[in-house]
Amino acid sequence: MTCTDGSFIDRWVNHMDGATKLIEVRGPEQLSRQEGLELFTQLRAQVSISRIYQERYSSSVFTKLAEDAHLDQNPDEQVLHQLSIVINRLTDFCAHLKNGYIVKPTEIIRKALKIDADLVSLMISVPPLWEYATVNVPILDGKPIMQGFWGDNYHIYHTISASTIWNNYRSARIIIQELIIDTIRDLDTLTNDDIGSPQRSYLINQARQTVLQMVEDICASVPYILGMEIKDSGHLKVSALGASIAHGVNMKAALSSFQVTGAGGLTIMWPLLVAADSEVAGSELRIWITACLDKIGHSMGINQALAMSKLIQDGVESRAFLSPDYRAQPYKL
Repeated sequence: MTCTDGSFIDRWVNHMDGATKLIEVRGPEQLSRQEGLELFTQLRAQVSISRIYQERYSSSVFTKLAEDAHLDQNPDEQVLHQLSIVINRLTDFCAHLKNGYIVKPTEIIRKALKIDADLVSLMISVPPLWEYATVNVPILDGKPIMQGFWGDNYHIYHTISASTIWNNYRSARIIIQELIIDTIRDLDTLTNDDIGSPQRSYLINQARQTVLQMVEDICASVPYILGMEIKDSGHLKVSALGASIAHGVNMKAALSSFQVTGAGGLTIMWPLLVAADSEVAGSELRIWITACLDKIGHSMGINQALAMSKLIQDGVESRAFLSPDYRAQPYKL
């Protein structure tokens, strides 16, 4: 994870492939040990993201292990594994598209909407452990008094794991919605199709609204992940981050006070990249996201975060830099 040269993408992909093979070799026995289950859980999301962006199929062994882990877990943790199973379907769906097994636009859109609906259905009702609170940013004279936040609210989660679940869900929905948008746009080149103009406009508008909401929610999770926590009493405990932003310092000063945790920094990098790569992300949001990634990179020594920041600044799309053509010419920091 601390790649120091321009081949960080190759290294990361190889790291994910190696992790997948290691977990496959260990088999179902690893799930009977807490440390093995935790390792499997931590790696699963990153492996899925890697394969989605490379348009590769999910590992059948990995999928079976996810199903076994789901059966063995208590109800509070099963949502994590159910989410993984749905995201694996998205992984295989993207691979099908690349290999030309699904080509009809209406079929692509229907299948994408079905996966999206299953994601929404899964997260409609989650155990209390995975719930989060939305807090409005204080306003004074019509202006927010807290700097360094994106938008007018932020989230408070019970744990980093809870924020990770939600951000994986949001990232998956962004990928699905933008796939729908791209498919509908491709219809403009066809003279005959099964989707009329009104339906196209409706689907695109709905998809854009969903992407916008998911991006805003990812950004709203950042203050908690990079500096805020909840006391056992349930009251918000504000760290040095809260103290600095409450006095209205500028964004860079606020971000410099973020107390980045190892787990938090690692889990938010890819959702931030997905958010920055979305079509709803304007220049100001991209600047804010690059500042967050820079903070993670400098605080934790994760050059991957710094490289992601540089990619965003240079306008390189995430799908592009995980493609074989792009990886043949590694990006230089």
